[in-house]
Amino acid sequence: MRAREKLSEQDLPERHNPETSKPDIAGKKGLLTLRAAVILGASLALAVAAGTLTYLSGPRHVDGMPTAAIAAAAAVFAAVVKLLDAIIAD
Repeated sequence: MRAREKLSEQDLPERHNPETSKPDIAGKKGLLTLRAAVILGASLALAVAAGTLTYLSGPRHVDGMPTAAIAAAAAVFAAVVKLLDAIIAD
């Protein structure tokens, strides 16, 4: 095995600038759009709140209470995604 030769600054890609701490990310595409991230984040927050309130409002001795809380959270998540998708236009 031979050692790799060090690249000079002229051999580096144009996007890499060793003088700055941040790389240039202009050419990269995000995983989600901002609209999708807002919709999913808000839906998740409301679903967790609904599941927590459902769990806390029910009797503690019922075996199916965690299941009901999970079902309520899932229903709220789906409803909020659909609602926010209709409200927040493209």
